[in-house]
Amino acid sequence: MKHTKPLYLHPPLERIWHGIHTLCILTLIVTGALIRFPELGICSDYSIPVIIHNHFGVLLVADYVFWIFYLFLSGRLVHYLPKERDVLWGIVNQAFYYGFDIFRGRPHPYSASENEKFNPLQKWAYIGVMFGMVPLLCITGLVLLLPDSFQGLIGKLGGLGPVSVAHAIFAFCAAAFLVSHIYLATTGSSVFDAFKSMITGWVNEETH
Repeated sequence: MKHTKPLYLHPPLERIWHGIHTLCILTLIVTGALIRFPELGICSDYSIPVIIHNHFGVLLVADYVFWIFYLFLSGRLVHYLPKERDVLWGIVNQAFYYGFDIFRGRPHPYSASENEKFNPLQKWAYIGVMFGMVPLLCITGLVLLLPDSFQGLIGKLGGLGPVSVAHAIFAFCAAAFLVSHIYLATTGSSVFDAFKSMITGWVNEETH
């Protein structure tokens, strides 16, 4: 039989950071789409989304730098570090759960704890996104924002064109990850439990 127990997983500082980060990503996706696809004719003055995009881009960079320092100084980085069980079979088990077992009402193969918030698939996804894609998104964005300060790098990369294309690719990946992130957030003990946890810090963890 399946039961739930309250588990405190998200300290206040992490919840505040998550809210700011979410606001930045959503705003950048919307304004970036308006800038990338002017033929849609949604905005009459494209200087407005450009200004908003630039400001929130800088906020995202600051938000990301804060997050990196916070993880290392607080010791919370341990939640993102894969263990032996998280390699290969851990990923396969969790992927099989999301693809099949979840629709059969089967229990989660891995339970969260105060010392380990994420399952194997989440850990690898966050490593790829937060330590790979987001830094590249920030770097290419800064190069496009301050081309005079990165002339040497721009020359080595073949001009602003390739940088702009790379930035757009990373942005599309971020948007795709956001959609999957929202969907998987609904697979907790209840549809809205994960969303509530980012407000209260408490999660109703399944026990069996």
